[in-house]
Amino acid sequence: LSELEKATLILSDGQESQKISLANSLPTLLASEPASFSEILPQFVEMTNSASTELLNICGQCVTNLLLSGMLTQQQISSYIVPLLWNHINCKDASAHTTWLNALVTFIQKTSKEMLVKSDVIKLALDKGNLAQKTSSRIACAEIITSLCRRLDQTQVEVEIFPTIRMLCQDIDYDVRSAMCGSLVRIAQSIGELGTVKLLIPEINELLQDEEVQVRNTAITVLIDICPHLSKDIISQMLSQRFGRISISPSVRNHPPRMLRSPK
Repeated sequence: LSELEKATLILSDGQESQKISLANSLPTLLASEPASFSEILPQFVEMTNSASTELLNICGQCVTNLLLSGMLTQQQISSYIVPLLWNHINCKDASAHTTWLNALVTFIQKTSKEMLVKSDVIKLALDKGNLAQKTSSRIACAEIITSLCRRLDQTQVEVEIFPTIRMLCQDIDYDVRSAMCGSLVRIAQSIGELGTVKLLIPEINELLQDEEVQVRNTAITVLIDICPHLSKDIISQMLSQRFGRISISPSVRNHPPRMLRSPK
């Protein structure tokens, strides 16, 4: 039997150990047999539907590797990979969930903007942030929309994504608020200074007053990390608005605490 024939047999009737081995080597096999995609991918998708947690984890890593390889056509991604991602992004096992979340983020990073729109990934991602969804889903939403912000222009972020960012920053669960808050630095890097000041700083100010210490600490860290991306005038304005009544001694101004110094 050829390697392709062996692969199709394992995908349909192989033992668990054989399927795990195949999933680990599938990107290499497909690279050597480009014509086999149309035959292998449907069986691969079918196999994941009944996969054990260990196998499902490895399949998620396999999908990430396939996306990174650039071997898949847009049609193959649309027909097989996108449905696969959304089928398994909510898997209960924490390790497998993280693996498939990473695969989805890789898809967002590597696919074309046209595909992002056609695949409905933006709508599906935003739906995961609804309050009716589980806490784990809303936390995952924070990571997904952060990746989307890096691919979309500022207008799209402000109109389509930001309402969900704000909603997650104000979520009833402090783990969700903390997760969204922790992603704001990466979003700031994507939308620039004007977008950061307009959209993100007001949310950070609210999070700095959060009732939970974890969220407040995250907000402080985020504010410090965002400062290098802002002009001195904006930083001075922010500090004067928030700490205008505090008298800062010359020694502190001239020798700020280490945590407040800009990285070299």
